[in-house]
Amino acid sequence: MKKAIILTIILTIFSFNQVSAHTSLESSDPVQGDTVGNELEEVMLNFETKVEENSTLIVLDPKEQEVPVEVEISGQQMKGILSRPLEDGDYQVLWKIIGADGHPIEGEITFTVGSNDSETVVTEDNLSEEVDHTIEGIEHNTLPSYIVPSIVGIFAITIFVSLWWFLRRKK
Repeated sequence: MKKAIILTIILTIFSFNQVSAHTSLESSDPVQGDTVGNELEEVMLNFETKVEENSTLIVLDPKEQEVPVEVEISGQQMKGILSRPLEDGDYQVLWKIIGADGHPIEGEITFTVGSNDSETVVTEDNLSEEVDHTIEGIEHNTLPSYIVPSIVGIFAITIFVSLWWFLRRKK
């Protein structure tokens, strides 16, 4: 009985490495909802684990036309080098990756190209738009990938120790 409990605990601990390997976006430049100048030369995405070579990155202009980019992948980083300066407007970065764990993951980042020189008059419409951008940014920010497996691991270990203690006391 002791061997079975120990084996179960060991297998459970090793299985958490598989669960915690899920990749998620760690940071980006520009960040979600950012306003940048026309001098933007590249879009940089940093992930929590290695990104496979067949992953994709697409930049869409305000008319939802694809902007030519050269994609470079190096370890945990995906870089989209822009072929030309971007015109003023709202842009989307759509990415699809395959992480080190083999699972496909996709996401989106939006940013605006333009100058911050002009003063913006706050109206109900642009305040609502700003709140929507903020909410979108919050939706893309997730817990670090190790939190859920850690909680599950602590819970599983607590159950196994409780079961072991209960069976031991029963004798």
